[in-house]
Amino acid sequence: DAQLEELEVIGQGSYGTVYRVRERATGRTRVMKSVVRPESWNQDRLRMEGDIMKHLDHPHIMRIFSWFENGDTARLVMEYCTGGEILSAIRKGRANGETMKEGWASTAVRQTFQALAYLHAKGVVHKDLKGENILLLHDTMDDKGKHFGNEPHVVVCDLGTAEVV
Repeated sequence: DAQLEELEVIGQGSYGTVYRVRERATGRTRVMKSVVRPESWNQDRLRMEGDIMKHLDHPHIMRIFSWFENGDTARLVMEYCTGGEILSAIRKGRANGETMKEGWASTAVRQTFQALAYLHAKGVVHKDLKGENILLLHDTMDDKGKHFGNEPHVVVCDLGTAEVV
């Protein structure tokens, strides 16, 4: 924890809180997910997300840089996706009167399926795929202010309920 500067809370879920943090040594922005073990979980269940993620390496799955435990709390330090949740980006574009291009949508869907196919090939089932767990690595707004102006780079996140089968 001493190596990270907490900047803000960016998400709250059933099992934890997600913070935007800065690495003190490098100045890089990351996210840190902090999960407090529910009573129904044992220590192995608390470790599962970190254990799964440390064995994954795919451009469309959230990258983990480090994780650590302190008693009943696990913290995972991961890449920061500046584009936010895909549904938020879509809503902003629609509210701006923009029409999503077929190529933009097909790229986002293809990348999501590539991530799922990779997980399944590794014997991992996500079990909680939804709009909030599909992020954009970068903002897709172009220099003309069009929300769907740049191609998306989708990142599937939140493997907190995933299982190895």
